[in-house]
Amino acid sequence: DRIAAEAAAMIAPKQVVMIGSGSTVWHAARHIASGCQHVTAITNDHHVAAALCDGPTLQIISLGGRLHATERYTWGPQAIEELSRYRANWAIIGASGLDVLGVHDIDDHAAGIYRRMVRQSVRVAIVADSTKFDVPALARIANWSEIDLLITDAAPKGPLAAALAANDVDVVHPQAS
Repeated sequence: DRIAAEAAAMIAPKQVVMIGSGSTVWHAARHIASGCQHVTAITNDHHVAAALCDGPTLQIISLGGRLHATERYTWGPQAIEELSRYRANWAIIGASGLDVLGVHDIDDHAAGIYRRMVRQSVRVAIVADSTKFDVPALARIANWSEIDLLITDAAPKGPLAAALAANDVDVVHPQAS
């Protein structure tokens, strides 16, 4: 939950944020709903949209497209086209794996949506715990050169840490209080 709280804390009033899907991202949406004011949130995830509904001053844009029946997120050309109409201050995206090549997801449909979020956002934050370090996954979301911030629970080490440093990715790992 510390990762999610840190992600929400970077969102300022009147900003636009694109929010992906997944459990860490859902927790970030809960923190955005309870702690952010006058933010526009764009998401393809029904669970994330529902969590954002608890924020009385938030404007929520829920993307259309094909619905992934078990995961409850939209994907496909309609969702990607809708994303291309918007510009965001931030994208907050989860990941199935992080390695020296970049950020990856096990679901190629989700990865396509996240790639568009990266392109449409001024800054990009990845929220992922350290169990995702050095884990390859099916579809690349972004190279490290496209990412601004990694919020995680531990400092990366070895080749992953070197790749992040070489690409000027800020790493934040909030400590337990």
